[in-house]
Amino acid sequence: MLLILSGCDTSGGGGGLLYVVAAVETDDSGSTSAFVMVMQGGMSGTLVADATVTVNGTALSYFLIGYVSFSDLGISAGDSVTLNVQRGGSSINATLQMPEKPVITAPAGGSQSEPVSVSWNIAANPDQFAISVDELYTASGNDYTGSESGTAGAHNIPIGTFDTGLASAYVEVTAVKETTSLGGDAEAGSVFEVGNTDESLSFNPEP
Repeated sequence: MLLILSGCDTSGGGGGLLYVVAAVETDDSGSTSAFVMVMQGGMSGTLVADATVTVNGTALSYFLIGYVSFSDLGISAGDSVTLNVQRGGSSINATLQMPEKPVITAPAGGSQSEPVSVSWNIAANPDQFAISVDELYTASGNDYTGSESGTAGAHNIPIGTFDTGLASAYVEVTAVKETTSLGGDAEAGSVFEVGNTDESLSFNPEP
C-alpha cells in the first residue's frame, strides 16, 4: 500500500478521533507482518508517533510513517487478528479472522502470452482478492495492482503490463478481509485489513 501524506508532523498531543489505516499480511512463505498508520485530524492531519499499537498483544514499533512489526507475528489461516490502538483517552479495537491462502493455479510456469490470465482456488471466500505484480517485472517500473470480488477465481492482467524482455516474472494473489468498524474513536475512512498471500511459479511473459 502506497500512502502519500501531506502537512504531517509527529508532534505529541492528547486524545480525540484517530484516523487509522492498518494491514496485517501473511506472505507466501507463511511469515506475518503488520503496518499501521495513525493520524489525528483525518487523512491529511497530524501523523501520530506516540500511540501504543498492538496486534494480538504484540507491540509494534514506530518507523518512518507508521507502526511496524520487526519479526514474524506467528499468525496462521483461521486465527483471530486483533488490532488495538491507544492514545490518551482514545481507543481503537477491531478483530478479523485471517483468511485461507489462495492457491494460484495459473500461470503455472513456462511461457505465457499477454495478457496474462491469473486463476486461483480457495476453500472459503474472503471479502476480496488483491492481485499484484512487483515493479521489478513491469514495463512501467511501477507496481501493478488489481482487485476482484471475494467470489472471483480469476483476473486478467492487461497486455503491456510485463517487461517482456525478462525471462521470468511472478504474480501474487492475496485473499483479503476488511472492516471499517474500529470503534467510536475512529475517524471516518479508517480501515483494518488482513490478508493471506500466494505467489505464482516463475513464468516467462511473452510479447
